[in-house]
Parts: sequence; structure tokens; C-alpha cells
Amino acid sequence: MDEDDAQFYHDQIERLEQGTATLTQIVKRQLIIVKSTLCTFNETLTGIEYNEKKMREGSRKLQPYVTTFSSQVENATRLLSLKITTEHHIAKALHASHANQ
Repeated sequence: MDEDDAQFYHDQIERLEQGTATLTQIVKRQLIIVKSTLCTFNETLTGIEYNEKKMREGSRKLQPYVTTFSSQVENATRLLSLKITTEHHIAKALHASHANQ
């Protein structure tokens, strides 16, 4: 091996070391990005879980009001139906009364 061969191998080894250092830096940067992404994702999931819990609590608290309102509407509908039926019968009775006179 002569001086030129030694220089060639030295240069190649140096380039390989520089490439490895660059690759290591790239991998470190990518790991930082992945870690940041995972932290953000975890925070998002935590927020979603919190919101779901609040929505369940709100739904549970709202349910009695919905049930009461539904019952009130049903009662009002029955009363309205009864009123319409009664008015219909009164109208028929008045009509019959006028027909007999």
C-alpha cells in the first residue's frame, strides 16, 4: 500500500464518519419530531376524554328535563285531543238541536 492508497482510504473513512454523524443528527431530529407529535396526540386524546366525560354528565343531568318536557307535551296533546273531540260533539249536538227546531 502506497501513500496514495493510504490517503484514499483515509478520505473514505472520513467521509463515512461524516455521513454517520449526519445520519445521527437526522435521526435525532426525527426522534424529536416524533416525540413532539406523540405528546400533542396524547394531549388531544386527554382533551377528548375530558369532553366526553363532560358530555355524559351533561346528558345525564339533562335527561330528567327531557323526560318531564316530553310528559308535559304528551299531556297537552291528550288535553287538546279531548278538547277537539268535545267541541266536535258540542257542534254535532247544536246542529241536531237546530235541525229539530
